Formats: sequence, C-alpha cells, structure tokens
Amino acid sequence: PLSPLIDGKRAKNASWVEATLPLKGNQVMRESMISFVGKKIRYGKLFEVIDAVAADTCYKHIGLDGDNTACAGDVVIVTACVEGMLAKSHIESEEDLTIQSFLTHVGRTSMEVHVNLLQHDEIVASTHFVFVAQKEGKGYPVPGLILEGAHDIADFEKGELRSAKRREKGAKSL
Repeated sequence: PLSPLIDGKRAKNASWVEATLPLKGNQVMRESMISFVGKKIRYGKLFEVIDAVAADTCYKHIGLDGDNTACAGDVVIVTACVEGMLAKSHIESEEDLTIQSFLTHVGRTSMEVHVNLLQHDEIVASTHFVFVAQKEGKGYPVPGLILEGAHDIADFEKGELRSAKRREKGAKSL
C-alpha cells in the first residue's frame, strides 16, 4: 500500500527500493552484466539497472508505482544528473549484487536519490542521481520529505549543499 501524504509530504522510507541482481546463481543474468574480456562488470549496463531502480524510487515517492496509476497521466521521471560513483571495493562479477535506493533530498520538481551497491552485506559502491518529474513538458511538483531523525536531516542538508553546488556550476557553465 502507498504511504499517505501528510501535509504534502511523504515519509522518506516509503520510497525505499531494494533489488538483488542474482549474479551468483543466474548465469543468464551474470553473462548479461559482464564483459567478454576479463569477466568484469560492464559499468554502463550496471548504470542502466541502477538508473531504473532509482527512477522506481521516485515513482514510489510521487505515488505513481504499482497499481496506483490512475493519477499518472503523462507524468514522467527524467534522469537529470548522475554524480559519479564512489567505489569502495571491487564489484565481483560472480557474486549477487544488492541495490538499495532511497531519497535524500527533494526540491519543487526534483528528487535526489542515493544508491548503495552491496555485496556480502558490505557497501562496495554508492552514487547519487537527480531526477526531475515532468508532465506535458513542464515541471511536476513532487511531495516533500518527512525527515525522521538526525540522520535524515543530515542527508537532506547534504543534498541541499549538492543542489546549490550544481546550480552554481550550471550558472558558470557554457
């Protein structure tokens, strides 16, 4: 069931998404995710999967996931930015890979999603995506975040700093 909106906001944990890529036990999945040279993870393919999981997080947040599509209309979620990937260790191509995705910051029409990649219950990499909600080519307002506790507040404040840096960089860019 969809988490209710409270004063135009939705709980941060209501849009949490976790998915596991069964690389260890599913040969077809593993072969689709590795290169033919050296049996290493294809990071381009991995980013496609991460992007889709992170977008699902956004759709859950705005309430357009699963069976709740009556109000969807023409709302689309567009990837606006990926802030690189911080690799903490090597991603093993023959071990299951868990993707955890959750919101850390929202603006009027934008949502910042933090993604962790885990193997053996350890974070092996993490990244941030920024998505924009649109309807008929215009920004679509998204619910705010209900922040519960110091960790959520710290994540949100860090997201505000990243957003300000992106705006500043964009203003200086050609």
